Amino acid sequence: MFDKKEIELIRNQLPPGYRELISKKTELSIPTIARFFGSVPIRQHNAETIYDAALEIIQEHQEKMEERKLKIRKLMTKEQQQSLNI
Repeated sequence: MFDKKEIELIRNQLPPGYRELISKKTELSIPTIARFFGSVPIRQHNAETIYDAALEIIQEHQEKMEERKLKIRKLMTKEQQQSLNI
């Protein structure tokens, strides 16, 4: 159901430690998660569970990054923001 390119695109957007995060969220083993991201066949139900959890984690990570940007904008002057391209 999920092709290699799609899995790779998702993996590239996940934060460090994503295997542990997915494991906590899904209660699946880290080796199963590693097999999914290594494009090794696993049970379809597990693949869907991992995929959905990965998307949730990506969304949460992006929201945290945006919150951090907003906080730093509030703390910095306009010149500092421009120099950092925020």
